[in-house]
Amino acid sequence: MFMDCTTEDVLAALIRHVGAGDEEDMLRRLHIDCRWCTCTQDFQPVNVYAAGTYVDLWGVEKTLYGGIPVKHPLAHAETLKDLEDYPTWPTPDQIDFDALIRRMEMFPEYCVFGGMWGPFAEQAMLMIGFEKYMTMMIEAPAMVDFLLEKTCAFYMQCDQIIFERARDRMQIFFMGDDYGGQNGLLYSPKMWRRFVKPRLQQIYRQARHYGYKVMHHSCGSIVGLLNDFIEIGLDGIHPIQVTAKGMVPQELKRDFGGRLYFAGSIDAMRTLINGTRPEIEAQVRDRISTLGKGGGFILGPSQGFLPEVPVENIQLMYETGYKYGSYGDRNLMY
Repeated sequence: MFMDCTTEDVLAALIRHVGAGDEEDMLRRLHIDCRWCTCTQDFQPVNVYAAGTYVDLWGVEKTLYGGIPVKHPLAHAETLKDLEDYPTWPTPDQIDFDALIRRMEMFPEYCVFGGMWGPFAEQAMLMIGFEKYMTMMIEAPAMVDFLLEKTCAFYMQCDQIIFERARDRMQIFFMGDDYGGQNGLLYSPKMWRRFVKPRLQQIYRQARHYGYKVMHHSCGSIVGLLNDFIEIGLDGIHPIQVTAKGMVPQELKRDFGGRLYFAGSIDAMRTLINGTRPEIEAQVRDRISTLGKGGGFILGPSQGFLPEVPVENIQLMYETGYKYGSYGDRNLMY
């Protein structure tokens, strides 16, 4: 099982609710098997403003709560030179790799998710604006290529440093880049395969070269891309947004279970917010018997927990998972 608290207030409330002294104590009480050591330092505040926003290493201004972009620093760009002249491209020497490795060293008995969070396509969107990014794929493809080369290169350079230093301190390379919405893909398959897939393959190949399993986070309806993911080397998919079109657990297991493992799937949009105790327990048991049949399942939420998810339901989810999720000898889980 993995934990996924999206915001600090949810984490603090869950720690209080289970009577834990800190985050690690809470994770142990809930029998969480995995530890996050993914690096998101490039999204942390560089400058904080009185209006309640901050600027990160990429020069994107966001809200302090939730990290929602409010300004796109390359929205004015009309030519390749405008992109080339941008002064705020981050470099690996701005990342504190020592802190990341020290965190990994804290969890020798757990499964460690590591590497850069690495949303190279989403980062390009944040810098230039969603609508402009999408139209530029048709009207100015060379500019999109430049943006994606810059973002992808930064993450791969950082990942190589992490992999060289982490070695067996981490087991799963975990990255995130969203390609789906509630009703379908954000991209046409043709555009995704033209701009995103070749670069994603480079990232996966680098991680696999160092012996890591590769897990990718993408929200939304991405069933139309799963064969592509598998083709370029993906091992596991997260978070299985079961309310999105086509993301049906039984069908995903049937069609891809021999080639992918699944992480997530407990409905955090509806069931964990409004569900009764029997409904939550039933869904957890159903996922264990479907996605978990024969192995290949890490139990967790279908999206990160937000404040509208009652902490009582979070605790119930994990207690049910622990009760019914063992293959027999619990010592095999650690």
